[in-house]
Formats: sequence, structure tokens, C-alpha cells
Amino acid sequence: MNAGRCASAQLQMPRLPVPPSALLDVIGAEQFARRAARDPLGRSLRDLDLTRRLFRYPLSFVIHSPAFDALPDAAQRAFYYPDAMLVCDDADDHPEYKERPCFIAEVLSPATANIDAREKWLHYRELPSLRYYLMVDSERVWARLLSRAGEGRWLEQQLDAGEVVRIECGGLAIALSLEDLYEDTGLSFG
Repeated sequence: MNAGRCASAQLQMPRLPVPPSALLDVIGAEQFARRAARDPLGRSLRDLDLTRRLFRYPLSFVIHSPAFDALPDAAQRAFYYPDAMLVCDDADDHPEYKERPCFIAEVLSPATANIDAREKWLHYRELPSLRYYLMVDSERVWARLLSRAGEGRWLEQQLDAGEVVRIECGGLAIALSLEDLYEDTGLSFG
């Protein structure tokens, strides 16, 4: 493992939540979907899911292709871009997605907290490479770390002020605290 490579974590920009009702009013989702061309499995680029994401199918832009049909069932159902991740496997080198993260962090907002804590966690924990899942609240000082403890077992830890946790991936070790996570946010401890 190349520790220098591990140090370059992939960060994603937060997405702005758009109320589903606003999208329905603007685009007329039902009429939009009815005029759709469909593939042999009934999927369309116009199938929308305004409660979880814009498009119903995670890889909507390719659903009319053999490449989509060749994906494993799990990949056809769930495709996420976490807020931050750390990948230390040199073979995991695709420029647009990663399959073997060691560490994933999600910043919770009122619009995403349930999805991050439930739906994404159910999928993330099935990744054999994942050792840590960190959830950080965006509106109050609160963070929860889930650490793999063995086959199918995870330890849950709520971080307290002054506490330091150690994240080890490949040859890299990172010490994190609530103070580190909330530095320069303006949120107060207490």
C-alpha cells in the first residue's frame, strides 16, 4: 500500500436539497414519465424518485445499455457518492467511482440524516473493505463512528468532547476528535 496515495481522500461537494414538491410543480413528473421510451425491462431515463434522488435508477444515464444490464443486481439498485472517503487499495483506480473504501464519512443534514443512517449504512456495511463509517451532524456537535470489529460485527461509538479516535487504513493512521471535525464551523460544544 502506498501511504501517500491513501492520504489523498476523495471529497465530494455537498448537494443542496430541493423539495420534491417543487420539482413536481416545475416538470410535471407524471406526464414526463408517461412519454418515456422504455428498455426491455421497463426502465426509462424519465423514471423519477423524488423522495430519495432525482432519477429512480442510480445509473439512469446508462440504463438503455448492455453495460447497465451487466452490472450486479446490487449495483443496479444502489450507487452512492459519500461526502468523504478514504481508499487505500491501489487496484481501486477507476476515475469516477470507488469500490473498496476503507473509511466513509457522511455529513448529516435534516434532509439526508435518515438516508445516511439507514439506507446508506445498510449498503456500506456490506463492503468487505470498509472498516469505518463516520456520521457527523451539520447542525449540532455530534458524531458517531461505526468500526468493523469482525465478521458481521460493528462497534458503535458516539464521540465525546476531548476524545480521540484512531482511523487506520492501509499504512495510514489518522487521529480524529470532535474538535477536529467541527473546527471553524461556528458550532459550540456544550
